[in-house]
Amino acid sequence: MKLSSWTTSFLAAMLSASAAYAASPVANVYVPTQSGIHAYSASAAGKLTEIKGSPFKQTVGLAIASNQSYFITLGTNLVHSYKVGADGSIGAQVSQIDTRLYSGSECGTTNGATLDHTGKYLYVRMDVSELNIPCRVYQTYAVGNAGTLTFVGVSDDISHVGMPGQTPLDIAGNNQHAYSAPEWAANYTTPASGCNPYLDSFSFGATGALGFSTHGGGIYGPTANPAGGGSLPPVPWLITNDPTDHLAIAVFDSTNVNNGPGCGIGAPIQLASFTVDIDGNITSTNTWENMPTLSGATSLRLNKAGTVLAVATGPGVELFHFNGDQPITPFTGTLGATGSITKLDWDTSNHLYALNGPTGTLHIYNVTAAGATETAGAPYTLPVGASNVLAVSK
Repeated sequence: MKLSSWTTSFLAAMLSASAAYAASPVANVYVPTQSGIHAYSASAAGKLTEIKGSPFKQTVGLAIASNQSYFITLGTNLVHSYKVGADGSIGAQVSQIDTRLYSGSECGTTNGATLDHTGKYLYVRMDVSELNIPCRVYQTYAVGNAGTLTFVGVSDDISHVGMPGQTPLDIAGNNQHAYSAPEWAANYTTPASGCNPYLDSFSFGATGALGFSTHGGGIYGPTANPAGGGSLPPVPWLITNDPTDHLAIAVFDSTNVNNGPGCGIGAPIQLASFTVDIDGNITSTNTWENMPTLSGATSLRLNKAGTVLAVATGPGVELFHFNGDQPITPFTGTLGATGSITKLDWDTSNHLYALNGPTGTLHIYNVTAAGATETAGAPYTLPVGASNVLAVSK
C-alpha cells in the first residue's frame, strides 16, 4: 500500500521526535577541578558528552549544588548563584550575598553548605576551622525563582566547646529533619583519644530556616553483641538518606574504645538502617547479627529511589539492597579495583558516579535488578585532584 505524502511526513516526524526523545540526556554531571568545573550530559545509557564551554572557569569558590535552574558556589564570605542553561552549561552570575551582613557571621567564615531536597533553601555553616571557637551556626538562604539569594534566618549555637567543626549536613528525605556531627566524634580512621560519636539533630521552621534540636540525643541504635558489653554508635560522617524517612548509617562496636585506640579504630564497620520519627529521633531495629560487615568504608550514598546503597570501600564500590527499616542485605561484590573513591552520586536513571579524585578518574555504573556494569566509555579521565561529582537529574 502506497502511503500518502502527509502520512509519510507524519511518520517521519514521529520517528524523529522519538529518536530525539531517546537521545535526550537524563542528567547533567559536574566535576569541579582546579582547571574549572567540567560539565557533561549523561545519556540514558550512562554515556557522557562534554557540554559546550566546559570547563567553566567563571565560578568563584566551592561548588555546592544545582537545582537545575541555578548553580550554587560558596566563597569565604560570599554565596554565589549562576544561571544554568537548557543544555546544562553554567552561565553568568545572577546573584551573590555577603554572609558577613547577617546574624551568625560573628561565629566566623563559611565552612560548607547544603542545598535542601526542594532546591529552595541553602544552609551555610558559619565557624572557623580551629579549636575553641566562640560559636557555630547555620545561616539559611532562600534561592528565588530568578536565582536571587535572600537571608532567611540563623540557627542556635551548635558548638561543642574546644571541638572542631561539624561534618556535612544530611537532610532526611522528608525534608523535616537534618543531622550532623562534630568532626572529633566522626574521625573514625585517625581518632582523638576518648572520642564519643553522636549526631546533632535539626528541624526546619515554616520559613525553611534550620533550627537546632539537640546535641546527640534521640539516637536508638542497633542491638550490639551482648558478649562485648558495648553499643553500636554511628560513624557520623557515613550517613545517607532515602526519599522518605529512613537513613543508612555506618556503625561500629564501641567496646574497641575501651580495649584499644579511641573511637573504634580498627573495628569492623557495619551498615544499619534507621527510621526518623516525627520528632527527629532515629531508631534502628537491626542487630549486630543481621547487619552487613565491612573491613572499611569512606562514603555512603543511597540511590534516588532509596533501594540501593553504594559504599566506597577502599578497593572499589560495593552495592547493597536497602530495605527501609529492615536490615540492609548484600547485592553485588566489589565493583572493580579502583581504590580511593572519594565521592559518590546517583542520577534518577540508576547511574552511579564514583569519583577517584586523587587519580582524576570517574567511573559510571549502570545498576539494574540484575546487578551493575560499568557503562560504555567509562571510566573517564579528568584532571588529578577533582574534588567532587554532582549529578543533577533532568
